[in-house]
Amino acid sequence: MDSAPARARAEEGPYFVVGVARGVSAWLHPDRARGAAEHRTLLKPQGLPPEHRVRKRRDFERAYEEGKKVVTPEFALFARPNGLPHSRLGITTTRRLGKAVTRNRARRLVREAYRTHRQKIPMGLDLVFVVRAPLLRHKPAELGPILVSAAREAAKESIEA
Repeated sequence: MDSAPARARAEEGPYFVVGVARGVSAWLHPDRARGAAEHRTLLKPQGLPPEHRVRKRRDFERAYEEGKKVVTPEFALFARPNGLPHSRLGITTTRRLGKAVTRNRARRLVREAYRTHRQKIPMGLDLVFVVRAPLLRHKPAELGPILVSAAREAAKESIEA
């Protein structure tokens, strides 16, 4: 049942399928392909892979306890060296910020600003953002430079310590 195209897709990495329902069905169920391969377009996701995210509670707690804190009106940033060749992103939103829709929007804004400005952010840090309400007034393009300057300041402080 393991076909050569399926192995090639698995080796290339995760993809999203865009196209007609028949193409999506063929992607999810390769045995039902029946010529649907011509109808689908494959796109690589632009999100953050799991290895670029802070996911464990222990890592969040270490950032809070050992990390350097930089405060802006939009967020509090805790940065700590992680010993990896890339930085990792963690986002915390509290209920005080608002209901789930508002908290999810805040997370999306920070993720998008991080994603678009990733090249300018110092490498080898765990960056944990605690979001504050003024962040919701910004667009990702406006938030990017604020995020970069806070990350650079935190990196400079963590190197000095």
